[in-house]
Parts: sequence; C-alpha cells; structure tokens
Amino acid sequence: MGMGRFSDGKFDFIVVADHVLGETARQQWMDKFVEASRRLFDATEGQISFGNIYIGDNSFGLGAAEAVLHDINGRAFATIGGFGQPGHRFHLFSNSTPNTIVHEFAHHAFALHDEYLKVLGVDSIDRDATPPDGYALDPPFYDQVPLITSELPPQDLQGNRALIRFGNQLIEQFVEAHTPELLTTFNSFGADPMTQGGGRVFYHKTDGIGCADAAGAIYSIMDQSNDLAVTEFCTAANHDLSGLENAEYANRHTDEYGGLSCWEVMRDKMLERWDFPLIVPSPEAQPGAFGGYEHEDPLRHDLLSEGRFVLVMDRSGSMADAGKIVGAKYGVELWLTYMAEVGDFLSVVWYNENVDVALGLEVIADTANLQGLVAEANNVVPQGFTNIRDALYEAHQQITSREGQAALQGVVLLTDGIHNRPIDTSALEVIPTFQADQIPILAIAVGDQNDVDMETLETLSRETGGALQAAFAAVNYDASDDFSVRGSVGVLIALAHALLRDGAALFGELQIGSEDSVAAAMSKEGAQGEKLKSLAEMLGLRETSALLGRRTVPGAATVRFLVEEGANYTAFTILYREKQDVEVTLVDPDGNAVEYDGVQNILSQSPQSPLKVAIVKEPKPGLWKAVLARKTPGEPFSLFYAVEIDNERIAVRGDVDPLVPIGGTATIRASGNWQDLLSDLDVTARIVDPQGGIHMVSLSDEQYIEPNSGSYLGTFVPTMPGRHAVEITIANRGRAILAGGIHRAMHGPAPDKDKPQVIDISSAAPVFTRRIPLFFDAGVRRKPVDKDQKASGKVPFPVKPRKLKLKPVEPRKQN
Repeated sequence: MGMGRFSDGKFDFIVVADHVLGETARQQWMDKFVEASRRLFDATEGQISFGNIYIGDNSFGLGAAEAVLHDINGRAFATIGGFGQPGHRFHLFSNSTPNTIVHEFAHHAFALHDEYLKVLGVDSIDRDATPPDGYALDPPFYDQVPLITSELPPQDLQGNRALIRFGNQLIEQFVEAHTPELLTTFNSFGADPMTQGGGRVFYHKTDGIGCADAAGAIYSIMDQSNDLAVTEFCTAANHDLSGLENAEYANRHTDEYGGLSCWEVMRDKMLERWDFPLIVPSPEAQPGAFGGYEHEDPLRHDLLSEGRFVLVMDRSGSMADAGKIVGAKYGVELWLTYMAEVGDFLSVVWYNENVDVALGLEVIADTANLQGLVAEANNVVPQGFTNIRDALYEAHQQITSREGQAALQGVVLLTDGIHNRPIDTSALEVIPTFQADQIPILAIAVGDQNDVDMETLETLSRETGGALQAAFAAVNYDASDDFSVRGSVGVLIALAHALLRDGAALFGELQIGSEDSVAAAMSKEGAQGEKLKSLAEMLGLRETSALLGRRTVPGAATVRFLVEEGANYTAFTILYREKQDVEVTLVDPDGNAVEYDGVQNILSQSPQSPLKVAIVKEPKPGLWKAVLARKTPGEPFSLFYAVEIDNERIAVRGDVDPLVPIGGTATIRASGNWQDLLSDLDVTARIVDPQGGIHMVSLSDEQYIEPNSGSYLGTFVPTMPGRHAVEITIANRGRAILAGGIHRAMHGPAPDKDKPQVIDISSAAPVFTRRIPLFFDAGVRRKPVDKDQKASGKVPFPVKPRKLKLKPVEPRKQN
C-alpha cells in the first residue's frame, strides 16, 4: 500500500526482500541504509534522514513496502515521486551501494530526475517498408531500421544511444547515422527490428551531459551517484550550467523542471507533500554542513511474518435498517472461519457510542471457540450512536498488543453513518497514531453518499495507506431486498480479508434455478465426485466434463477461477438465502472433484448462518471450477460468492478518484507486482453507472518517454450523477515483463560500439488474475443525514468516552 511516512525530518518506511534474509544479510542491508541516511543527512544540510527501517523478507508484506530487495546483481530503479503511494516502490539489488540508495530514494521521495543523461526522443519503426539489404544476408545483419518519417534532428542523434525492445530484452546500440526514413547503428541488433522489435526506437544521450561543469565537483547526487566524492545535490548556483546555456546539453532533470535545480525541486515537493519548510543552501551546498544538528542513526525493526487484523463493526441504531447488522454478523463469521484455518491473529470490536472488544487479538485454534464467538456475534443488537474514533483507538491497541510489528496488519472499519460521539470530536484524530505504527484502515461504507460521511472515510483510508469500499457498489444491490443488503455487506467484509492480502480473484452474485430433483440428489450423503457424476446423469449429460463446461444448468451453476503457481491456498466463499442450502464442490484443473478431508481440503459450514467456505491448501495451478448445486427444493434464489487466492509474492493496487463532477474525468490507476513491478499486463476497469449501464475501460502503462512504466492509467467521463461501481481486473496472461525497462537501461553503463548491450527484462511471474472493487461518486455530494437519533428514538446527549489504556506513540526499541 505504500506505508512510508515522513515526520519531523525523518522518513520511516518498510523494506521487504523477495527472498529469505538471514541475520547476516539483514544486518548488511541495515548497514547500507544507515550509511545512506548519513549521506542523505549530509546532502540535505542536516534536515532529512531515515528514522525507522522495518525489514521483512520472503515477500511477506510486499504490498506495504516502499523498497524491495533483490538477491541478485542488477540495475536499481524507482518510481518518480511515488513515496507513500499505492503500488510505487524503489528496487535495490545486491550490488546497490549506500550512494545508490540515496539516488533512488531521491527519485522516489523527492521526484528528482537523472542528471547524467538527456532523453532525445522516440521514433516509430516502419513495419511496412522494404527490408534493408542486410536483412537478406546469411546470416542477416540488422544494423538498419526503417522509420516512419522521423522529425528528430539527425545531428542530435548521431553518436548517441538507441534502444529497441525485442520481446523480453532491450538491446542498446550507438547511432552511426540517422535520416527521417532510416536509422543505422554501428552493429547488428541480432534480431529483425521490423518483425520482432517493439515498434519504437528510444534515443538518449550521456556524452557531455551532467550537472557539474568542473572536474572534482562534489555535486550532484542525481548525476554521479557512484562517485563517493559526490555528496551534494545541486543548487540554482551550480545546476546544469552547460545545459541552461545550451539546450542541446540540458539533462533530463532540467528538461522536466524547466531549469530548476534539485534543491529547488526538493523544496517545492517537501512543502507541497508534507508541509515541511526545507531550507535551501545559498549559494551552494557544502559537505558536513549540518546546521548544528547531529545525525541519529535509523533504527532497525524486524517485521514478523504474521498477520494481525481487527474487525471494527458498527452496531449503532441505524444499522438495524434493511438487514445491515445481519450482513455485518455474516462478515464477522466468515472472518472467524478464515482465521481458524489460515492462522492469522484476529480481534473483533463492536461499537456504538461505547466500544466493546468481543475478541482480543488471538489465533483461533479450535472449532469450539469459533462457534462460541459466532454465537456472541449473533447476539449483537443495533442501538445507540456512533463513536468511530474510540473504536479505532481500541483496534490500534489490539494490533500493537503483541511485541514487534507484523508484516501484514490492518483494520477493517464498517460504518453506515457518521461519527457523532463524543460530541465535538473527530474520527480523524486517530490518523497520527495509525501512521506511527503503519496500520492501514480499510473502510467499508454501508449506504450511499446521503447516509455516510464519505469524506471522513476517504481521509482515514488514504492517510493510513488503506482503501475505501462501498458495500452497495461492489456487487448488485437492491435496496428493497433485505438479502441483497446483508449479502452485499457480508461478502464485502469477507472480501476485505482477500484485499488486505492482495488475493481477491473473483466475486459476484449468481442465480440458482429451481430443480427439485437436483436438490433431492445433492442432499444425499456421498463423495463429492460421485455427487457430480450423479448430477450430470440426472441432467442427461453423459460425462461430468459436460457439466463442468456449462456455467448454468437447472438447479446448479459453475464458477471458474484461475489459481496461479505458488499459491498457498484458495478459499471459495458463498453466502446464500436463509432456509436454503447449497452443495459446494471444487474441481481441480485435472477435472477431479476435491474430497474434503478436514486437513488439506476443508469445507466449513455454519450451523447458524447461510454461508460456507471451502479451502484448499497448496492448490494445483490452473483453471479451477466451483459447482454450486441446490440442496433444498423450491423457487430460484441468488447467492453471493468470493474467491481468495493467497500468494505473498503478488501485490496489486488500484484506485480511482472518489468524487468527480459531471463531465469531469475519473482517473483510474492500477499496478501489479510479482516480486518486481510488472508491465505487459492486461488491466481493465468495468464501470457500472447508476442506471446499470456497463462501460469498459482499458488501462495502459504506455507513456511517450517511458513505455512499460508499470503504472497503469485509464479515464472515464461520467454523464450522470450518483454512485458508479468500478471493478479493476489485473491479469498476467503469460506475457509479463519487468516494468521500467527504459529507466533500468539508462541506469547502466554505455554499450561498446563493437558490441550491443542487452538488458534482460523477463519475469518469472506466473499467470494470475486479481480483481479490486472500487467506486466513485459523480456530481455533488450532499451532507449526510445522521440517522442514529431516529433509529434510537433518543434525544442526543453527550457520551463520556470509555477510557482506553493506550500506549503512547513512540519509536520501538531497536532489535
């Protein structure tokens, strides 16, 4: 989620290795970060350094990381200005030095660009041209590339560097000659650019490009990051003097910021983002100038490979409307069921004007305990007012009640209204406390913009690195149907578990038709495989495979979902109507029905509620199917379902502008990681407008200068007011590559004229699919109406908050 934060001159952030870190390696990396902090402190004249470094490994908690550590030598790179933003990170490799860390961190946090190169432009390859003569040689010699009428000045390109993508490789060469119709390089690309190339040629220049114009200069870190003698960022007095005088030699940073120096950009970014008044040195930065401050080494904290989650459930009077409280109870029961198998720590907090802990943070170890907790949840009665602030403080206390910090942690906040108790307080007061311990809040709004204080929930989720969901936007919702209300609420609470673990693969609602003969057959005892065979025969199908090939048959339905290689488990959840029952049969990619054994393959059935969870541990990769057949006779009915796939190496992010004027533009953003940031993904957004119209938007990470950036963007212009449901799908169809290839290539040394430079951008990411439910409101939001007073029938009165024994916010002890 990007859980980094800045406070009082110090950056705190999470670092996660994509491999197992032993103590020696962990301390070696920490030593690098300590030295990098000292260098950053020096470079910023004693104003900025690192505070707390939280280190995790084996990709556990990857979604919250600001930095990713790779166990190979490679080219470090970073997203520009992405610190604390979903899906943005900087990547370090075994050969990365403290100077490299400062350089990449400056990209990531301060949005600085490189000063050692100049981007010259892009040409399009003419695939329809007559191939040059060299293509017909034996062996072919691909040193010429036909172009579609280039407008780039030839004199700017000759002798400089050209990059072409060939599948999973970037090949870089020097330009020998250039005309509007033809590029000639000093050597062969080794493959046909017209048929195998990526369609474009990217040019950049390094000779004569830089910031300092004198030998032995101590600036700029964004220019000479590998030179230990370079300790400073440039100021207006010494920034890119050659480039400012002659645009031909202007470096990329100069081109991006219109001549502003690194210090000037840092000043503007720190003030804009963190309201921090960075003092710019004048006229130049000096080594060892700390402004009277003394550097404090950052503290190391080892993240524990465990999950800690708290459900914070609204039980105020307005939750009695239309089955909301029943949906909340269903969601709690589903979480309890997950936790009993997955082994994460869980706490459950119910609140109105008062706060009660139904379950202190613990691992649910036995079924008896589980059923007792479910029974207690079912006894909750909605009444009273809404005290979100103290409920969140209690959730924070629960998560921090164990020693150390978990690699996975989060709070799921459910509310259908506004914070109204204690009077003259705000739920936003909790934000610094949650930021201090890097705990995200995933808020679920139960109701429309007239009922819920959306601005408060948006701020809580955004400022803590969480997300905001809307129960009635994520799935089909019928306000006149109690089941639609409680089903949509319950399944989204359940889906929150998958979202916090980056494992939401599929969710929705479907219909089960009426077929009493199917119900009679499914209610009999027997193996799952035999039941499937009987169902196929009853429907007149010769083979079970014929049943699996159909999405719907009388009295049953089939849901298909993809499980990627390396998944720890998959969980299939259904929530159906009361007085109904459904047989759940999972079928693996080989067509075999899963037999539930209570150990590897588990079916959890609630004796009190209409819900079931089927869990398969270490599932076989491939296309799975869930066959859902009715076990009770009667009329057709609907059910909600959700599929979770747990894989710590996959991290996906998506968001959309929460409020857009009619005719304005809603920007949709997404990214996908498998250990590293990925490109060549299929990313789409399905938007359902308030009248049920469906709109599909394709997201792209193609930018003019930096294609395959890994930052996917799409836009949509709403034409009607109201809530729009958004479902982002992020899928790797087997074509994924490492994102930011051009940036990585530019970070490397120049190629030899006699030998092209090859940059490998292949990825071992498995085929996978993830989905993210979102929403946005179009038009003007009206002030929400407080429904608690009407629901409770009471006159408002001040409520004295229960005193919570909260621990003070302070840095943890160094490990």
